[in-house]
Amino acid sequence: MTLVGLLFAGGCALHDPALRSPAPGTPLPPDYAWPPREFAAGTLPAPPAELAKTAWVPTAPPPAAANAWAREAPAPPAPPPMNTGDCLSRLSAGGVRFDMLDATRGVVTPIQVKSELGGIRYVPLGGLGLVVDCRFALTLMQLGPMLRELGVSALHYSGAYVYRMSAKGRLSLHANGLAIDVHEVTVGGEQLSVKKAFVKGLGDSCESNFPPLNRVACHLKRSHVFKEMLTPDYNADHHDHFHLAIAPSAT
Repeated sequence: MTLVGLLFAGGCALHDPALRSPAPGTPLPPDYAWPPREFAAGTLPAPPAELAKTAWVPTAPPPAAANAWAREAPAPPAPPPMNTGDCLSRLSAGGVRFDMLDATRGVVTPIQVKSELGGIRYVPLGGLGLVVDCRFALTLMQLGPMLRELGVSALHYSGAYVYRMSAKGRLSLHANGLAIDVHEVTVGGEQLSVKKAFVKGLGDSCESNFPPLNRVACHLKRSHVFKEMLTPDYNADHHDHFHLAIAPSAT
């Protein structure tokens, strides 16, 4: 199976005209390995000061019984396994259905996910299936229980695997099948747009009375499994989506 037909300008690529396809033969990182690199909270660059902030005043925490997403933070997921050899078997043991794909440029273990991951539905906004590296699918599966505790039932994405370079001239993690751009999140049965429902300028707080998407973003960052977890607070290119990506190698 070839994925040339899957390449499209989605997610981050929609906002960055400088993105371009790499020349054939672009080398991949020689130390591509498991697990994803862990980053301490607060290490992502601060958003530009000139970004507009949405006016918002905290309200009293709603009753937990009426709003499941308002409960206190669940514990972060367990660290991923230390090797790639059992990735496919772990996905199968977790009840994930997937198709193995033919050699896919940039991806070590390419698969197309055909079911939920950890009880979370991944819904394509452009009609394309979820093509990722097995390790990224395993990471998302392990995040499922935490997301369900927050009332999340579905993540609606524009793109995952896209072979391209980043604006900085390096191979994008999308090209390794290790990233996804999420534009909408279904929380408590309500489908919320990142562009409209995420409130900028609140910081990385997981307070129970914060807006649902801010709390989801906060807990995703606190899971410490992502190398890149970018929100509308990061820059204008991410004004309408969350960018989630794991590292291609351990450190």
